[in-house]
Order: sequence, then structure tokens, then C-alpha cells
Amino acid sequence: MIATRPLYTPLDRIGWLNTTIRCVLALLGSYANAVLLGSVIAITLSMPAKDATMSAIMLGFVVQLLAVIWVFYARTLIGAFVGLALPATAAAVVLHLLGASL
Repeated sequence: MIATRPLYTPLDRIGWLNTTIRCVLALLGSYANAVLLGSVIAITLSMPAKDATMSAIMLGFVVQLLAVIWVFYARTLIGAFVGLALPATAAAVVLHLLGASL
């Protein structure tokens, strides 16, 4: 079994800069994920529009909280960025396939 080590960047080694970048990433990335995944949920739910919108907004808060937790849980900045970029990209692709405009 090959042991793998996380890919550390110079930004991971400077404490205050690492924390600042993670805070900005948490603010922007969690909001983007919440909006995109909330939009997918609102479009795909088979309920009246008002109920689907309210359900998507409430689930968006949960998504945003989990994204913020992920940013500070990830070992490296690259891992935090990839962990936010993959679901956001997947949700954007689904929205595009559903014909929704961003």
C-alpha cells in the first residue's frame, strides 16, 4: 500500500494567510453552493412553486453550513477549494441541462 501525503502549498504554512483565505473561500464558496444547489432543488421538486422555493431556501441554509464546515475541516487549501468547486460545478451542469438560466 502506497502512503500518500497531502499536497501542501506555501499558503498552508502561513497561519494568518491560511485563515484569511479560508474565511473568504467559506463566504463565497458556501454562498455559491447554497444558491446553485437550492436552484436545482427548487426546479426539480414536484410541488407548488411557493412550497418548492421555501424548501429549497431551507435546504440551502443547511448546504451553506456544511460548506463552511468543510472549508475549515479540509487539511489543505486545495482540498477545501476542490471540495467546494465539485458540487458547485455539478449543480451548474444540472441547471444547464434542465434549461435554467443563471
